[in-house]
Amino acid sequence: AAADYDAVIQSGQVDAENFAKKGIAEYNAQRTDDAIKSMESAVQRGSKNEMLKYFLGEAYFSKEDYKKAATYYEQAQRANVEEKSIPVKLGRSYYLSKNYSAAETTLSDAINKGANDNEIYLYRGISRYELKNEEGALADLKLAVDKGAKDYDGFYYYGNLQFKKEEYHLAVSAYDNALAMKNDDPIIYNNRGK
Repeated sequence: AAADYDAVIQSGQVDAENFAKKGIAEYNAQRTDDAIKSMESAVQRGSKNEMLKYFLGEAYFSKEDYKKAATYYEQAQRANVEEKSIPVKLGRSYYLSKNYSAAETTLSDAINKGANDNEIYLYRGISRYELKNEEGALADLKLAVDKGAKDYDGFYYYGNLQFKKEEYHLAVSAYDNALAMKNDDPIIYNNRGK
């Protein structure tokens, strides 16, 4: 499909929407770098395709450019793009770019609107941990773990919080789950041994 849109563009039909369609087709074909170029060209040309912002967020997220991913997920969300994963992806992009306050706010908004995904609680909990909101972090990480979240940092921070509350059996259990995912962290072995 991307080759078809490329042929249309080469024939002189150079407009924003053809670049948007080409970029989305390239993204779907897992040609991320080409997709970003085409979709950015579509944005610069004034494309009205709102899904374009979502796909740009996805492309930049896959390239681990979390700040740009967050920018495009925000635009997609403001444009009311109907993709229920946007709040989680936006919150996760904020978290991975170390914008913990924005992550907490975004994920709290998603929860207030009825989202109940374990990743929402996981990333809000880790963000709250980084923001030193230990009570909020503990509640969120417990919910995430109870809902089946499998994340090294989530188990590690949950273990630290349980340790501080002197709930040693819960801390050891959380540390064991973290070690099952990544067993080369000497800090966890130290914490677990206490």
